[in-house]
Amino acid sequence: MTTEITTLDELSFVIRDDDDVRIDWHPQRRTRSPAAASEYGRQCVLRELEQLAGTDEFDAYSAITRLLTSRMWNGQCVEETGVADALARLAIIAFRARAATDMPFATTFDPEHSEWCSLHRQVDVMNAHFKSLKIKPWRTYGQAGMG
Repeated sequence: MTTEITTLDELSFVIRDDDDVRIDWHPQRRTRSPAAASEYGRQCVLRELEQLAGTDEFDAYSAITRLLTSRMWNGQCVEETGVADALARLAIIAFRARAATDMPFATTFDPEHSEWCSLHRQVDVMNAHFKSLKIKPWRTYGQAGMG
């Protein structure tokens, strides 16, 4: 059983160092066959990033761009080959979807809009949490005792 991935820190290939700085690409490199390591890389994209995208598309987008540009990325390793393979497969599926007509969903992705939607949803969740605790959040600096 795996837990649902809802934040960047819950991805299996993301760790934090001793200074609590996030390292965006640090895959679990174990002694295993190249086929198993490549499958692990594919699963990072197909399973974990898909779960994250279901909660926060912008975090999933950020995770992909950060892992591909990470200083830890090593194109000679099989895990990276698996990730690249999975992303290439997803790109081809997206190309097919864009070529189709009358799509029931948007066929473009705007990271800035996605980030705005993500932040808006986080505020809604926080407000719901305050409401469940019967706490009224501060709306002004004066209410917070700062103005």
